[in-house]
Amino acid sequence: MKKDLFNSLRKYPITESRNPIENFLTEAFAWLLSSYPAFSEYFLNVFIKDKLTNNIKISNSGYWSTQKSFNQYYPDMVYEYNRNALIFEHKVWSNLHESQLENYRNYASKNYDNYDIILITATKIQHDQKPDLALCWEELYYMIDKWIKNSNSKDVFLFESFQNLLLNEGIGPPAPISHASILYYYISKNLENNIVKLINRVISNYQIDNLFTNKNINQINDFALRPYKKEKWGRIGIELFDDWKPSIFIGFLLDGQDHCTTLLLGEKSPDFSIIISFEEKYHSIYPNDETYNSLVKHLKKKVEELKSGWDFYHHIEDDKVKEKNFWHPIHIRKPMLHLFQGTEKGEEQEQRFIDATNEIIAIIDDSEYFHELKAKHL
Repeated sequence: MKKDLFNSLRKYPITESRNPIENFLTEAFAWLLSSYPAFSEYFLNVFIKDKLTNNIKISNSGYWSTQKSFNQYYPDMVYEYNRNALIFEHKVWSNLHESQLENYRNYASKNYDNYDIILITATKIQHDQKPDLALCWEELYYMIDKWIKNSNSKDVFLFESFQNLLLNEGIGPPAPISHASILYYYISKNLENNIVKLINRVISNYQIDNLFTNKNINQINDFALRPYKKEKWGRIGIELFDDWKPSIFIGFLLDGQDHCTTLLLGEKSPDFSIIISFEEKYHSIYPNDETYNSLVKHLKKKVEELKSGWDFYHHIEDDKVKEKNFWHPIHIRKPMLHLFQGTEKGEEQEQRFIDATNEIIAIIDDSEYFHELKAKHL
């Protein structure tokens, strides 16, 4: 992930219900427009004006504001000039609230001679409620590229920093497996095939069979190194061992129904998961096995110590789940969207996959309980 001004400043706390990236993007973009009149003029009279259909001349003598009150409503950004206004609403991965743009129209129609509502989002799928102009952040990325090439500004690095922010949030030019296709997996036709291709590249380019350093463990064989089919398992990845006593799956859980689990971000993203599995004849035995329960405690402690976005989930102890899947009791996971955040190339995504795999497999390999479990007859 690129380190620069805007990414260094993005330190707001993120909670399950609040991600302030939309506010941050707005403030950063508005600051560039206000601080660099030449950039503002290019944005207004070259980029925006050509896309609007009303042919109104946009004056360069106006002013930018953020979170301006439209009575009880607050559009992200407004450019006001000669009793006219451009009203901007910015979205990253969220959708518009009900009647959001209509509320802006009601206020603007009473307070401006002319106005246009401009919606900027991560994907075209979010273009809703009939704005006067709908754009994607990717288009702004390319617009800034063109401006930089013709600019004599000594502060080009600030605009490049903003572009890097867009890339790191997954809303710049799309990566090979784009953040948009991850987030909108349930309406995406290409994500599944791209994941299979990624898994095949990982198998070809990395020594998966050397993940474990313990020489006493059963060796990973070639048969185990094949992609899974989503239609059967709800997942695509690599099964390391043929004998499920236990086995380890590494890959992506696209649909949690078969595993009786809920994905970390729900329908917003598949999970990157390392799953420990047992075959059916051990289902009545391993939950009460001392070695297994020691392994659970050990892995939970070690995963929590990593503090790198991993979630340790012991499925069979989840009281919220009525129907348990004893085939797959242990999930060590993080959202696929987070795993690939900031990547631009397929090679980067392969490396993220293998780095995350190594981080967790090293913990499992270092556990005497896992090796004892593999060696013993339950």
